[in-house]
Amino acid sequence: MNEAESFVVAVSGSSAVLDACRVIASSAGIDMVTGHSSRALPAGWRRSALLLLGTDAAPPEPADMPCVVVATTDTADAAWRHAASIGAEHVAVLPNGDTWLVQRMIAAVEPDTSRAGVIGVIGGCGGAGASTLATGLALAGAASGHRPVLIDADSFGGGLDLVAGGERAPGLRWPDLATSRGTLRPADLAQSLPSIDGVALLSWDRSNAHELTTELFTDVLDAARRAFELVVVDLPRHIDPAAIAACRRRLLISPASVRAAVAASQVARRLDAATDRLVVRGPLRSGLTGPVLADSIGLPLQGVLRRDRGLGESLDRGDGVPRSRMSPLNGFCATAIQGLRRDGLLPGAPAKSARSAHRAPS
Repeated sequence: MNEAESFVVAVSGSSAVLDACRVIASSAGIDMVTGHSSRALPAGWRRSALLLLGTDAAPPEPADMPCVVVATTDTADAAWRHAASIGAEHVAVLPNGDTWLVQRMIAAVEPDTSRAGVIGVIGGCGGAGASTLATGLALAGAASGHRPVLIDADSFGGGLDLVAGGERAPGLRWPDLATSRGTLRPADLAQSLPSIDGVALLSWDRSNAHELTTELFTDVLDAARRAFELVVVDLPRHIDPAAIAACRRRLLISPASVRAAVAASQVARRLDAATDRLVVRGPLRSGLTGPVLADSIGLPLQGVLRRDRGLGESLDRGDGVPRSRMSPLNGFCATAIQGLRRDGLLPGAPAKSARSAHRAPS
């Protein structure tokens, strides 16, 4: 079997089914070849990534590609019988199944072959420094040769674009993606986001704050995981537990104070001591060492992030976090990236270039 290319084929005797398939494919920018029978298709159609069949269409011989039966509500019963007889993987009944079908098309033309590390950063209390740490990790990932994306999951925060120094960088923000409804392709996401020093950034604009729905977050995270090697998510403390669970590792950051540690211990109850880590933000106070705080909060210690005296001024100027190699933040994050790679949460080599685009045969 030849390597599948990035287009989808639809075969049906029903013009209504073919038209519906074209509309769904077009919504995600996917090339499609259609025909009322396989004999009417152009040469090369067997290289398609996915075959959609109407209830009246016979599968090709040999049946060497993934197949989905597409039907309308009035032919749903016949569709399931047809799918069972030909060994199709699923039935998409339109219009209710259009979201599932577009996601299946995207998965076919851009298969999930990534080993992206999804790292969540969450503050143990307000002002703990989660946004700063998340930005530093993404910049360190870029410096180490990975392709990172930095995702701001807190619609009520100050905006990660300010922390990264990219407030005026052109590209899409969260509100621009609100109507994607499962049609977001990984390649499109990678090309449309602002880029700051090798880091793709998804943040919020300065319009009225929007609630980030679980559905939108899941769609974007899935696309990001396919398009990048490192996904760093700045997580608010109030986010849905499913969003926290989507991260392969969570870093909880807490200032070195008793009150902050008490608050952080409450957040730590939602995390997993087997995989997650604590970052203590300095300066340390008498008796409050990193190990003492880690034992109190209940997470293994990732390390102590020393105070960066130039950080506040750099953020106020609009420059974002300091880029100097002498910055405590940069040194800490570079070591953390090495640890993620050592723990198998990041690939050991830089990412390859994005996939080559293939056009459908004509």
